[in-house]
Amino acid sequence: MSNKPPSRGSHNSMRNNDTSQTEEHHFRYVDPAERWRQEYERHNSAEEKLTKLSKLNYEPFEYAPMLVKVPWKERQVPDFSFLIEDAKQAAESKYFIPVAVRLAGFFLSILILIYSTSTMFLWAAGTVSITLLINLFLIIQQRHKAVEVAVTQARFDVETRTEQERELIENARLQHETSEQERIALIEKLLQGDVPTIFLRLDTVLTKLDLPFPIAVDIDIYSSIPLVQVWLPSKAIIPTQVCALLTSGRVKYTDKETRTIHKQYIEACSAVIMQVVSTIYANIPTVDRLYIWGMLKNIPENECLFDIVANRENIVNACKAENGISAINQLNCKLETDTMLNLKPLHQEQPEEWGKVPSQLIRSLNIKIFSNK
Repeated sequence: MSNKPPSRGSHNSMRNNDTSQTEEHHFRYVDPAERWRQEYERHNSAEEKLTKLSKLNYEPFEYAPMLVKVPWKERQVPDFSFLIEDAKQAAESKYFIPVAVRLAGFFLSILILIYSTSTMFLWAAGTVSITLLINLFLIIQQRHKAVEVAVTQARFDVETRTEQERELIENARLQHETSEQERIALIEKLLQGDVPTIFLRLDTVLTKLDLPFPIAVDIDIYSSIPLVQVWLPSKAIIPTQVCALLTSGRVKYTDKETRTIHKQYIEACSAVIMQVVSTIYANIPTVDRLYIWGMLKNIPENECLFDIVANRENIVNACKAENGISAINQLNCKLETDTMLNLKPLHQEQPEEWGKVPSQLIRSLNIKIFSNK
């Protein structure tokens, strides 16, 4: 039986196997100390991000300077007069060689007239001299006319381009004035409590929050009273072990207690709620009373784990707390836990100021905040 050469697919399979073996070999023989160090840093990085989340801050955005119109910076119209000189030089350069050739021929014929003793050469040189002199006069006239035409056209181009630049500058000025008026009008609407403008601002600032995990925020507004639902992450965001790097270079893992994990989860949820709420108050000066629900998606029904009613003064003081739990305690947050600090669902009700408002009268906004890892 003849041996058949391996097919192309066989070659690809062999190549893939070789690549896999190479990668496995590299992983198997990588420096263990370096691998342990990277593992330790990766684990501690997750813990540090959760700790950073608990650092609260309230810095209200200053809108007063934004209400001042930015003045238009005058722009000078470029000087295009150089085009006239360039056109003149270009027109003259076209006649340089023809004029030079005729002048050279004319002077040569004069020399022949001076030094020649032959009557035939004298007649020929004289005829050539007169012909060249007449031709030289005509071409100089042509050059003069060509220069005049070129200069006239250049002046027209200068005027046209200058006018175009003036129009461009004027259009830019008008566009600047229009954009400034629109910007100031938008800020004034925000300061007056216009709901669409508030939603636009919140969508801009909340999506920029630096969070270690993705969340969603639902904001409902009626009668200038917002209800903010913060959709919290699951407990999977909390590392269940403590990682330590031993002097030998090895990594040691120690399981956390269940209560510690639950408390850390409450802290993370409290901190993220405070981050969202403080951002709302810092950017929306017309909001005073605010309802906040900390929600968790669950089956068969979603659960409310945190219920807070706050005003601006409460939030400003709460943001001075050392961590998220201390902050929500200052806000008299409603939450229930069992003996293991496992959060229990609460019964939530709409803001009392809303009354029995029809749902179609409530303005709503959904914002997704992605993780900035």
